Amino acid sequence: MAIDLPSGGLLNFAAFPLSGTRDNRDADGHSVQRFRRAKSKWGVSVNVAPRSAVDIAPWTDLQDDAEVFALEIPQPDLDIGNPGTPRVKGAGQGGTSLVLDGLTPGYTMRQSQWLSIIISGQRYAYRTRAPSTASGLGEITVSINPAIRVSPADNNVVEIANPKIEGYADLPAQAFDMDSSGMVRGLSFTLKERR
Repeated sequence: MAIDLPSGGLLNFAAFPLSGTRDNRDADGHSVQRFRRAKSKWGVSVNVAPRSAVDIAPWTDLQDDAEVFALEIPQPDLDIGNPGTPRVKGAGQGGTSLVLDGLTPGYTMRQSQWLSIIISGQRYAYRTRAPSTASGLGEITVSINPAIRVSPADNNVVEIANPKIEGYADLPAQAFDMDSSGMVRGLSFTLKERR
């Protein structure tokens, strides 16, 4: 299971796609076809606000390069509301649409809203491509990016209220350098999904 990193106190959080698309070029190199494969995933670049030696302690787990970490995805300009208890509706789903149930009837997922799905103990982060609204039965079909990488099982948990990205962290060598006042001011790292 992943180690949860502290939420809040971030100076910067920037998501970037890690593309799994491949280009197929003709012999002359003039014509290109792009193929989307179920290999694309997300990475994030994070800068943490300055912290004292005591307050930085929960972040020091990042120095273990073999651990998997989970970080809540901030959505500060979005009122998440009450999504209910979302779950995957039906096994065997693939592509760029995801059918969910258990949502609050009438709940609207906004464009570019994040969600994460827990499959066999691992989280997979997705971003919505278009708005969609749950039916009176609490069912919704969400258009997502990237395409589904691992087909979820029926009733897998979907995190909408507090979605997280999970993966390995990369730190610069000076990530935890402390200045003369006892503050760590330059903690930054990237977190990339495993799969």
